[in-house]
Amino acid sequence: MLLIRTAQLTAIDLARQQEQQAWMIQALTGSYRTGTRRPARHQASETVRIGFERARSHGFVRQADIFEFVKLVRRWGHGFGVDDATAWARVILAKRHASSRQRLHALVAESERRIAASGLAGTGDEETRIRVVAMAPDPAGEG
Repeated sequence: MLLIRTAQLTAIDLARQQEQQAWMIQALTGSYRTGTRRPARHQASETVRIGFERARSHGFVRQADIFEFVKLVRRWGHGFGVDDATAWARVILAKRHASSRQRLHALVAESERRIAASGLAGTGDEETRIRVVAMAPDPAGEG
């Protein structure tokens, strides 16, 4: 009989998380079009760490879902879903009656809607992100 202790399970889970985060960092730093500023590895690493932790805290467990959440953090900034500027995301994340997949789809859809409404789609720099947050109207009046 194979006996695995709690410390061993924790180490296995940590190794798996580190492997997933390394993959996400590579994907983020390699996913930019020619002529677009690519984030430094340490910036991508910080974005992945913050996004990964926050995604897990909101119940996202699938690697694809966590990565989608990390991409939202990259687009909207490290305060995504926490800062007042992205209060709309906080409202969606608080909907505990919805599954994690439903909440993720709602986040992505609202993010895309706000970017399209801003007229700034296709750019991903910090200045644009700030303008998108400031300009995008909230139809529900919630941020």
